[in-house]
Amino acid sequence: MAPDQFSCSIISSVLCIALYLGLCRYYKQKADLTHGVIIAISMTGLVAACALGSLTMSSSLEQIGVFRDHKPSILIGTLAMIWVSVTTAHQSVMHPVRSGKRHSPAQPDAP
Repeated sequence: MAPDQFSCSIISSVLCIALYLGLCRYYKQKADLTHGVIIAISMTGLVAACALGSLTMSSSLEQIGVFRDHKPSILIGTLAMIWVSVTTAHQSVMHPVRSGKRHSPAQPDAP
């Protein structure tokens, strides 16, 4: 059975937040709830945009009804939402990497 939109949103949000927390731990940065919320909302938006795009592409013009004249606009909006969601989630997940670098032990000078 294929997961529904809600399950995909939860799974993708949890995985990306876990990645964010792992990067915070690795780079010794304090985790911020704001980034967790941004990641969750972005991943939910991504899943919703993908669902809207696939529904629009797979539906006939009669099934879309009053929006049949707006199919290209819906697809452009879907692509824009995917772009914004991925970019925003990526920025929040990678925030620990940009904020601090892991200190490596000093290397002795070679003779």
